[in-house]
Amino acid sequence: MEDYKYLFKVVLVGNAGVGKTCLVRKFTQGIFPPGQSATIGVDFMIKTVKVENDKIKLQIWDTAGQERFRSITQSYYRSAHAIVLVYDVACQPSFDCLPEWLGEIESYANRRVLKILVGNKVDKGDEREVPERIGLDFSEVNNFDYFLETSALDATNVDQLFEQVATRLTNDMKATDERFNQYKSDTSTANGTGSIRLIERAQNQFNSCYRSNNRNILSYTVARLCLSLSHSVLVMNTFTIKNAARMASTKTSLYSHARTGGFSQAAPVLHNPYKDDPLLDRVLRRLLPQQQYAKVANDLVRFGDRVVSEIDAMGRKAEVEVPRLEQHDAWGRRVDQLVTCNEWKKLKQVCAEEGIVGIGYEDETDAYTRRLHQVAKLFLFSPSAGLVTCPMAMTDGAIKTLLALDLHGKNALATEAIERLRSRDPATAWTSGQWMTEKKGGSDVGGGCDTYAVHVGDNKYRLHGYKWFSSAIDSDVALTLARVVDPDGTTLEGSRGLSMFLLRIRDDDGNLNGIQMVRLKQKLGTRQLPTAELLLDGALAERIGDQGRGVANISNMLNITRIHNAVASVAGMRRIIALARDYSTRRSVFGQPQAKWPLHTSTLAKMEVETRGCFMLLMESARLLGLSVRLRKLCSFHEVNKKKLSNIRPRCENKLCES
Repeated sequence: MEDYKYLFKVVLVGNAGVGKTCLVRKFTQGIFPPGQSATIGVDFMIKTVKVENDKIKLQIWDTAGQERFRSITQSYYRSAHAIVLVYDVACQPSFDCLPEWLGEIESYANRRVLKILVGNKVDKGDEREVPERIGLDFSEVNNFDYFLETSALDATNVDQLFEQVATRLTNDMKATDERFNQYKSDTSTANGTGSIRLIERAQNQFNSCYRSNNRNILSYTVARLCLSLSHSVLVMNTFTIKNAARMASTKTSLYSHARTGGFSQAAPVLHNPYKDDPLLDRVLRRLLPQQQYAKVANDLVRFGDRVVSEIDAMGRKAEVEVPRLEQHDAWGRRVDQLVTCNEWKKLKQVCAEEGIVGIGYEDETDAYTRRLHQVAKLFLFSPSAGLVTCPMAMTDGAIKTLLALDLHGKNALATEAIERLRSRDPATAWTSGQWMTEKKGGSDVGGGCDTYAVHVGDNKYRLHGYKWFSSAIDSDVALTLARVVDPDGTTLEGSRGLSMFLLRIRDDDGNLNGIQMVRLKQKLGTRQLPTAELLLDGALAERIGDQGRGVANISNMLNITRIHNAVASVAGMRRIIALARDYSTRRSVFGQPQAKWPLHTSTLAKMEVETRGCFMLLMESARLLGLSVRLRKLCSFHEVNKKKLSNIRPRCENKLCES
């Protein structure tokens, strides 16, 4: 007599190398086989488990993942009670193949089969490529019965996996048996209409005929035939009802796949943008000194990993959760509270930590190297940054402008702004805005500016005007233009009447500095960036630079922000090509990967050439920007030496000094 109540067939499928054999051996033998070779064809092991005091025998089939064995392993799907689809959480391609495996299951397995999705090798924490959330989403979309992550190495959830399979199958089988037994009971108590009654009547007729003294061959044969038919009816009815009961128990899942369709396209995957770029590393290796290249390359590799694992998700969140403006509190007081999501704030902290702006001004590195380093880092960051690169561009431009005016150490507000704007400490770092556009707009800045500055003492002014398009209003300081009002109340028209001002947006208590946020702009494509119409109603500011030289002074900021704009454009081109290239290896068209079709590869090649050309121009701009700082310092050095030499000449009669 058999020593178990139920026997269930469990089949493990998935790519080669995902750890199916190790899972089976860990469960059945309690060992982890190091250096386990690939399974050839199929293999199986048996283990008995207990489910509520019932012995359940699991026949576990381990199938090969290689393509050449598919025709063999497919035949094992048909009689399986449960199919476990396994992928490696540290191997993205094994996850990307899941739709193909799922298609085989739906083609060859019973519709009522128990389907389990398993992400194996969770012990490889630092090497994980497939987040748990992605696996869970895939299992829910494709109607798996449940999802689990395991590790055969440290036995994480291995026993739980197979015990859960045994429990679910046992409960389903018991439920089916109960329905069948109930049917038999109902049939046996029916009044004259059931198959049991028919058998009893046929049996009585047969016995009567057999005992009769006048029996003949014909009557005996008819009675025997009736008895046989009655048994057949009962068997047929029993078989039909039993199958009907089983189908009824799974009617909700019989066609559930039709709700989402039988196909799920694998999404493109973002890889480390530095390692994945075919050109960036080569350009840096050529342009940078060897000792500096190694330092920069190591930083960019590390940062590229952070972009994939952390920054990209934050950027997406910032794009979805757009800022909002709460102008009044519950008591009707004007507060102009700008509300941005946590991810936007975290991205600004990341910018400080990573030196997205600060790298360009770190004196321990020469200007040439640090500008190339900064632009390369921005290039990796920009497509995932949720547009936080906009305030970073203006922050960079503000530092450049203040340094160009030689205000560091000479003006208290400017000095504090320079130090905080380039700081790597998120607790003290500032960002800057740039307020130029007014209602007239356009490139005629001098003709369009209608903001006025009233002198209040020393170098301080009160600004009055309406700024029509003010980006990154959650910044700490801003540079803006205004017309200085003379003591007699007159102003100078045109660009020569404009001066540049530096102002704090909020005071130390967090109150707006004579500023009202009128409304946020409803933009088309950059809604995650808080841009507003501002009313300057006596905002306290300091004039920096010579009066009437505002346009010339603020052009330093414009030049820097144009380079940042170029970075964003070219980085977006590179990111699109990277995703399109990856997607073409996952998308199957007319029986083969899209990457193998000449028209597609030709289109990508044209895009690649154009992108590389734009990238080379961008890096040349960064190189020249760094050289300009180096040359400016060199010219300043020669100017000082020239003055020193002129002081010496009157006391020197040697004609060689003239040279």
